[in-house]
Amino acid sequence: MNPLASRGCVLPSAGRRRDVPRVPQACLAAALLTATGCFNADSLLESQRRERQLWELSAIDLGRYQVNLPRLPGESRGGMINFRAFGKVANRNFQAARTALDEAGPLLHHKILASVRQLPSSALEEPDFQRLRACVSRVVNETVGEQLVESVGLSDFTYSAL
Repeated sequence: MNPLASRGCVLPSAGRRRDVPRVPQACLAAALLTATGCFNADSLLESQRRERQLWELSAIDLGRYQVNLPRLPGESRGGMINFRAFGKVANRNFQAARTALDEAGPLLHHKILASVRQLPSSALEEPDFQRLRACVSRVVNETVGEQLVESVGLSDFTYSAL
């Protein structure tokens, strides 16, 4: 028994679809039958491949860095990190990114070194170096003035205490 029936509420019965018009389904079927025509499947596939390739990411070298870390309070020595950074850029922006990075070369290198030195030591203790990678990405995009670098990767990372 329906508990709402005593209050005068009527619920639609389950499984019945008599109130749903079949007009949209019929229009869709008619549109599909009349819309068929000639098309070049090879050119459609080629254009989709070119469009997809423009959105794929390519690696671009951001350089090798050697950063002397400041001494921590209470410590008698600091540290030094070495790493190579590379950025992921969309293929459609690859040439623009290469040109912008070549123009900003020494300034970009200096800004990355300065920003990495300002990171807290806990950022270098992370297993995936998330804050270090975000710092490099932010500096690169701010320096070139555009959001060209999607993400930053690190390779050849070493840390040594001085």
